[in-house]
Amino acid sequence: MKDTRAVCLLCRSLGAGTRRPIPPTPRCNITQIQWRSHSTPTPPASAPHAAKTTFGAPGQQDGSRDGAATEASAANQHTPRFRRSPPPTSTVTGNLAIFESVVRGQRRHQDDDRFGGKPAETPESTLDLKTYNDVAKLMRMTEQPKPDLSEAYDFFKTEIYPGINAAKYVPRVFEPELRKLIQRILTAMKNDPTLEKLPSLADVTLVALRLGVLDIKSWARAMQGRLEYLCLTNVSPEVSLEEYQEATGRIKMFFDDVAQSWKLVSLPHHVVMELDPHTPLADVDFRLPEGHNQRGESTLYYSLSKLLHAYAPLQLRPVIPLLLVTWVLFNDSGRCLPGNRAAASHFLASITGLVVRSKDSNMSPEKLVQIPGKLIPYVRHRWTVMHNQLKEWNDPKQSYLKHPTLIRKLDVTGSGRKHFLEVKKSLNKALSGKNSAMLERAWLDFFGHESPPSQKTIEDLQRFPSIWNQFIMAFNALRRPQRAIEVWNTMTQIGLEPTIKTFTAMMEGCSRGRNASALENIWDQIVELGVPLDTHAWTVRISGLIECGKADAGLSALDEMARIWNKQQTSGEPSAQAVQPSIVPVNAALFGILRINGIPAAMKILQWAERYNIEPDVITYNTLLQTMIRRAPEQVDAVLEMMNDQGVEPDEGTQTILIEGMGPYLRHAGPEEKLEAVKRIITMVTGNDPKKTNPSAYAKLMFELLKENESHAGTDIAVNHIMQEMGNRRLEPTTHMYTILVEHFLHRNPPALDAARKLIETHDLFNKPHIDHVFWERAISGFMNAGDVDSAFDLFERSKNGNMTMRLYEHLLRALIANGKGLEAARLVKAVDEMKSSTDEETESRFRLHAFWDIARQYGLSQ
Repeated sequence: MKDTRAVCLLCRSLGAGTRRPIPPTPRCNITQIQWRSHSTPTPPASAPHAAKTTFGAPGQQDGSRDGAATEASAANQHTPRFRRSPPPTSTVTGNLAIFESVVRGQRRHQDDDRFGGKPAETPESTLDLKTYNDVAKLMRMTEQPKPDLSEAYDFFKTEIYPGINAAKYVPRVFEPELRKLIQRILTAMKNDPTLEKLPSLADVTLVALRLGVLDIKSWARAMQGRLEYLCLTNVSPEVSLEEYQEATGRIKMFFDDVAQSWKLVSLPHHVVMELDPHTPLADVDFRLPEGHNQRGESTLYYSLSKLLHAYAPLQLRPVIPLLLVTWVLFNDSGRCLPGNRAAASHFLASITGLVVRSKDSNMSPEKLVQIPGKLIPYVRHRWTVMHNQLKEWNDPKQSYLKHPTLIRKLDVTGSGRKHFLEVKKSLNKALSGKNSAMLERAWLDFFGHESPPSQKTIEDLQRFPSIWNQFIMAFNALRRPQRAIEVWNTMTQIGLEPTIKTFTAMMEGCSRGRNASALENIWDQIVELGVPLDTHAWTVRISGLIECGKADAGLSALDEMARIWNKQQTSGEPSAQAVQPSIVPVNAALFGILRINGIPAAMKILQWAERYNIEPDVITYNTLLQTMIRRAPEQVDAVLEMMNDQGVEPDEGTQTILIEGMGPYLRHAGPEEKLEAVKRIITMVTGNDPKKTNPSAYAKLMFELLKENESHAGTDIAVNHIMQEMGNRRLEPTTHMYTILVEHFLHRNPPALDAARKLIETHDLFNKPHIDHVFWERAISGFMNAGDVDSAFDLFERSKNGNMTMRLYEHLLRALIANGKGLEAARLVKAVDEMKSSTDEETESRFRLHAFWDIARQYGLSQ
């Protein structure tokens, strides 16, 4: 009660009354869409809930169709010539009584017809005095001569927005302050898009839409600032490594921000209101109104305006040009990475269809719409390229245009199912990251949510036996054999018969899961059933046994393969197990043996191959080089000479391996020599072919340059050149590259902690599925070793990766306890306990016997 401004706000809110609902503006086909709820009759001003505005109601959005009707209605109203006289004392006393009851949360009203004589809680009672005090504080923060907008927005999001969001309404007196804050932030985004402390445009858009305070003109100015930065910014490699990573990370983040912001303004109002706050916007699909691909021709402006169906065409004058710029930019493969383009593929494909069918698409872009002046040269140049390639376009849902314009809309068939290419990507990511939860999501994307599946879905599932095999292999590899058996049984139930490839996939999963006994059991079953074998089956068995630590058993299997083949050749009796020995199983055995027993054992395998007239190939030599360059570098030249004598051409693997041999020279050469050497290696790897890529070679080259963790002269520029070369070839940095960079920053003397944090934040690594557990382990360990336990624990919680080692969890727990962070230690123990995914009693026993649990019990964190 001490804050008179807060009391005034509340009294003004309670006495203000409710705006008259605004009838929807008539527009073609708007009644067919019906995504907004219809307005309800206005209650009398004296009604208990008359002091509120419906939360996020259509009429409260500046720039909406209903907003247009508001302007027209306001123009016909007459302003009173004289001020009204002050209300009588009894009215003031009544308002003070209302104020007191609202503050105490006890206000109720009686409505026998609706509530049967029982008191009903009104929305006002959900907003207490603290909310009004906080709004008053927000007013004071924004009225400063130079207000800190980021601080004001953070205060609003943490102290005010949760209450308003829960109450589902916005008091009228709050609206001017919230509108002012949003518009100031949008203006700041336009003036300087690189301000780090400001929230993302997508976040501000979502909040403003839910509160009904989004001014579409101010939003367009902020979007223009983002697009100008993305279209006109060129990052030079002639800067420090930290600056280059920060700049490229910001560009990727802006592409994501632009895509999510367009998604929000194109979504139906009820969808925006129902969005789960815990669901990332990247997981929300674009929803375009039915019939947006209208038949016949119309102007491009009107066609594009139908995509943003919540607004009338005239209100979209500053927006439609930016929509066209976004379409041009996201289809510029010289600037937009494939991942960013894929996130907006549905939206881009819809725009493409409208551009093709519009009657004025042959005109220059600046004549079609009012393109902002700074962007006209870029759009005019790209428009020519786009227009030429659109001549080959037929259907946005199925068309794949040539480089450098790639517009894709993956076809989704079945109930809740995704295209098999997307499923395959998700499956591989889950397998490489050892992520069981991601693998289960991939399975649902493939199989769907129907139980049982429809005949149409079954027919589609039968088209992809290879994916069934991959799921069986993946579940086995992640030590989930029961799920692998369930997939096998489901496969047979829909009419797909297991083949030798299915059995081989099962064995490969056992190999990856290091389960030699299960692998041999499956092999025995294959032999018993008489399933004809092939080279791949033998190879998986041989290499699998060696990978599981059974080297002698693997070599015995190689001998067995040769014996069975020779027996068939001698007797003439066909055998389902007989397969001619070749270099493929020899290479697999060689790879495994080199990792265990070294070069002498590998030479015995090559002698065995020579007895059976099996010639080595490039894989054989690469396997040898990979070991020799580390253990016997003096023999590398001899191996290369043997390759040349035999006529075996080096491949990308050979090039990658040889980069290691140049490591010492790369690290200690002068700046100019170092850059020239990097350019020569890249030329050797790619052969000046713009389509030829080898990400592993780039990663290895980066590793060699940064191996000693100290920045020698010219190292940063050389690494930046590698990253720029990858960007020119439209390659995303791999998780290995990010791991190299974060370790480089954290192992410097002193550690570059800010650079490591910015690398993770600006490149949004928390939301990139391909970032595996190895990266997070190295990053967390690096922060712990540098003494930054808070950042280490923050990475653990935000990474949400449950496949890190128990040893890491133990070190993190010790560090938290040593730094007096008991609450964080308790959260760590609870999280590790929930993340465990044991498959049998033996694994469970090992898990519980780890020293991690001894420490937890010692400090009372576990029983």
